[in-house]
Amino acid sequence: MIPRLLDAPNMALWVEQDTALIGASGLYVGLATGNLLHLIVATLFTIILARYYARIKTSGGRGLISQLMYWYMPGNAKNQPISPTIREYRG
Repeated sequence: MIPRLLDAPNMALWVEQDTALIGASGLYVGLATGNLLHLIVATLFTIILARYYARIKTSGGRGLISQLMYWYMPGNAKNQPISPTIREYRG
């Protein structure tokens, strides 16, 4: 698709790219099992999950995934600020 605005999000067909990625990952899991029942369950689950994510994203704005990863993923990056005595930061 050709974007109409300069800051338009990346699109995959008619949905935004990150929402489509959620749906495609669930379908991939359903297809990888090779069972029709698993495929149907995975399809229904990913549709519900993608709709729920899209609803959350409308209230959260852009960069929601990176914000969630910053606050809820394990790591010490947010707990240890960068020291002002370091002249070059490589990381």
